[in-house]
Amino acid sequence: MHQALTTLLTPGTLTGIRPEDSAAKDDAAQHLAPAAGIAAKFTNSRGTAVVSVFVTRKPAGSGPSTAGCPPVRGGASDIPCHLSTYKDGRLIVTQSIQPAPKDWLASTYETPDFQVTVYQQWIRKPGTDSETPKTDAPLTTQQLTSIAESDQWRHIATTMPPPPAPATIPFRLIPTTPWA
Repeated sequence: MHQALTTLLTPGTLTGIRPEDSAAKDDAAQHLAPAAGIAAKFTNSRGTAVVSVFVTRKPAGSGPSTAGCPPVRGGASDIPCHLSTYKDGRLIVTQSIQPAPKDWLASTYETPDFQVTVYQQWIRKPGTDSETPKTDAPLTTQQLTSIAESDQWRHIATTMPPPPAPATIPFRLIPTTPWA
């Protein structure tokens, strides 16, 4: 995963790369599909963020997960979101965590066999809990989508043991404190 992330995040600088795999024992107890993950601090000419990728192999015959845009309330979504569904059953969801002009985004790519989620999170200064980033996000929607759809993750997903049929795909998010 280290090599895939390094290849996909160029040009730019990656520091503090660390694995973020799920805990198989905890996942099994909670009926969650295990995930292989990686996270690093990424800096390019646009800005700095913690970028994380999680690859989850889906249970056989599980169909589409609950990946999708948040429900619309009062005629408009709370979070700007774009969903694209391909004829072969793949889908890509791109959500704006912090809308323009900062454009902090997350992207989820799903096939019938696996799911890849790519996040970029702003790094909060220690001792603060601000929900609003002060800088622009380093990755654009197109870059996030390209990273999520890369065939490099397919190989990783196919080497993972298949989870049991009742397993669900969890939401996973990396704390940014180690990079602050």
